[in-house]
Amino acid sequence: MKKLISLILVILLICMAIPTMAEEEVTGDWYLKTMKMGDQEYDAASIGYVIQMTLNEDGSVVMAMPEQEPETGTWVLDGDKITVTIDDDPVEGTVSEGAIVLEQDGGEMVFTRDEVSTITLAEVKAAESAEEFYGNWTSVYVEMEGMVMEIAVVGMGVPSVAISEDGMKFFDEEDGTLTLILKMNKLDAPVFAEGKLTAKAAADALNPDFSVDGELLEDGMLKLTLISSDSPMVLYFTPAEPAAE
Repeated sequence: MKKLISLILVILLICMAIPTMAEEEVTGDWYLKTMKMGDQEYDAASIGYVIQMTLNEDGSVVMAMPEQEPETGTWVLDGDKITVTIDDDPVEGTVSEGAIVLEQDGGEMVFTRDEVSTITLAEVKAAESAEEFYGNWTSVYVEMEGMVMEIAVVGMGVPSVAISEDGMKFFDEEDGTLTLILKMNKLDAPVFAEGKLTAKAAADALNPDFSVDGELLEDGMLKLTLISSDSPMVLYFTPAEPAAE
């Protein structure tokens, strides 16, 4: 009986110690790895979400994204359950070995200790002639509101562009939403000046204020800034692979 009572006491002491040990293990920096919305799961960096969550020992939390003001709040741990509150909006989740999963509005955000970096782009260079822009280009990234993400995960179609002295022609295999919009915004022949290639809306374009500014990057990529009355959208392209013979 004494052995049984001693064993029970040991188990109780271990259980009482678990929350303290867990709090020590979860403090520090965590990085958003994946996001899940419905049946779709995304790599966070591929859609431009690079978030660092810092859980401090005093119960405060800091959520930081590049080039944005960090948000602060509090966090509470109860066993393997965690609640992170920012702007009086509590988000609940679970803690497991090597990961924190926060759940909100039917979605999940998975944080790990592995640091995540944003997509980095080369500097813009001044082109010497319009001919440097000519050829077929394949889109790889899109930039919206300062976030650069892989265009394949945006769900707007994956446009390519053919540039010549006659104009810019956008296309893709299935004419996705973005490609159709670009086709309706017809462009006049591009004009080269000051290292850039600019094409403005044709007289029968859907949006007469629409224009496209083309620039080249130091690594050979093409940057097209789509300008309209709304916020600009930037597309980045690489030279298209030559067709197989």
